[in-house]
Amino acid sequence: MKTIVFAVVAVLALGAQVTPVLAQGAKIEVTDAWARPSIGQSRNSAAYMTLTNRGAEPDRLVAASTPAAGKAEVHTTVRDGEVLRMREVQGVDLKPGEAVTFAPGRLHVMLIDVREPLKAGQQFPLTLRFEKAGEQQVTVSVRQSAAHGHGGSDHHH
Repeated sequence: MKTIVFAVVAVLALGAQVTPVLAQGAKIEVTDAWARPSIGQSRNSAAYMTLTNRGAEPDRLVAASTPAAGKAEVHTTVRDGEVLRMREVQGVDLKPGEAVTFAPGRLHVMLIDVREPLKAGQQFPLTLRFEKAGEQQVTVSVRQSAAHGHGGSDHHH
C-alpha cells in the first residue's frame, strides 16, 4: 500500500512540473513558451509557443505584452518571392480542439525594443490576451532551439 501511495504522489508531483498553463475559467492551453537568446546588440527578439483551444467554442488571440520589451506584436511570416517578410496580424483564430504552433519561420510574438539582452536560462513573463478567455500570463524560457537560424523570423537581422 505504501508503494502505491508513493507512486501516486510521485506521479502527481511530476504532473505538477509539466502542467500546461490554463487561463482562469478559459479553455486555452499554452505550452512550450520560449525565446532565443539575444544576438549581439539586437533589440528585437521573438517568443514561440503552442496554443491549444480545449474548449467547445472558438477563441482568438488578439494581443500580447511583456515587461521584457517596449512592445509585443503578433506576427506571421510570409514569402515574397525569395524573401521572407514579417507582418503583424490583428489576431490568431483558435478553433475548438485545434493547436496553433508559433515557431521560427511561422507565427511568433515579436518582441520590439527588448529592455535587457535575453540570455539562455532566463525567464520572463508574457501576457496573452484572448477575445473570450481574457488575459493569461505565461512564463517564457530563453533557450537555444534545435532549428537555430531557420526561416529568419526572429527579427535578429
